Amino acid sequence: PVVMRRLSVVVVVVVSLWISFLSLGTGSKVQVGVYIEALCPYCRNYVTTVLWDAWQDAEVRMLMDLEIVPYGNAHYVEDPDALGGYTFTCQHGPHECQANIVEACAMKLLDGMEQFLPLLVCSDGVSDPVEGMRICYGNAGLDYAPVDSCAQGALGVTYLHEMAVKTDSLSPPHRWTPWIVVNGKSDEATQTAAREDLPRLVRKLSEDPDGSSSPSLSLSPSPSPLPSPSPLPSPSPLPSSSPLPSPSPLPSPSPSPAPPTDQSNTNNERKHILIAVTVGVVVLILVGAGWFAVWGERERRQRALPERIALTVIEETPGPAVAEGEHAQNVGTDTEPMVQAEMEERRGE
Repeated sequence: PVVMRRLSVVVVVVVSLWISFLSLGTGSKVQVGVYIEALCPYCRNYVTTVLWDAWQDAEVRMLMDLEIVPYGNAHYVEDPDALGGYTFTCQHGPHECQANIVEACAMKLLDGMEQFLPLLVCSDGVSDPVEGMRICYGNAGLDYAPVDSCAQGALGVTYLHEMAVKTDSLSPPHRWTPWIVVNGKSDEATQTAAREDLPRLVRKLSEDPDGSSSPSLSLSPSPSPLPSPSPLPSPSPLPSSSPLPSPSPLPSPSPSPAPPTDQSNTNNERKHILIAVTVGVVVLILVGAGWFAVWGERERRQRALPERIALTVIEETPGPAVAEGEHAQNVGTDTEPMVQAEMEERRGE
């Protein structure tokens, strides 16, 4: 029991140190949220230029935790008779709602932003983002059927409602799209810095998360500034027949760009380090357990040594009955020659 208690203490200490190591190793990433809508030309321009350029920078990619929320200036109402229980009204018409659903389904079904962002950049190079996503899936060798099934069913409505809740929960509320939130901040200085030079902003906040080293996050003007953001629509919903925005500022259709190769190298290095540290922790636990087991056994034997010595002394000390028996035997042995001599004398007579 004593050994087990000590071993439990060792395990708790080692696990605590291991958790602390992981916390130090991962560090706090810069949280970047990009709130878009599928047919907003300014959103598509931002995704295919500023955001994609920042993502291609391996250092920036490792420093930020990116989230994309496709919903934008849409509205929804609960409708028990509608598919999924909600009806959506989007700024650029019903087709934008369907495109938002497609993007939400793709993002949910893919394995993280590493897969989703290249496909979003690719589909934003096509005037119709729904058809663009289908084409880009094919170019990437991925099966589009699960996304299509999701977008045509209640699951897609559920996913878009999740995007709506996230967007409507912004504080302060968004005023245009794309709306960028960095580490929970979305003031004008943050919006300007994120639109002008996102990599620089991410590097700055990774070193100074509170931004206390500088009174402003605003950066110098970019050589090619983005167009003005898309404002919120008027309270009355736009008619479904409103024309789609011109896709002229968007890049031409291209195959889904692959993430830089050093991303996989960086991930492999992190995996190797994690495996090595894990093996080291396991070895440390086993060595500690063995040492405590040997030490506990040695201590148990030392405690039992006085008891064994006492038992040995008791066994070697003769009792009174044993002493008298030995004395009688000795007496009999000493008188035996005298009896034999007397018998011989009687025979001679």
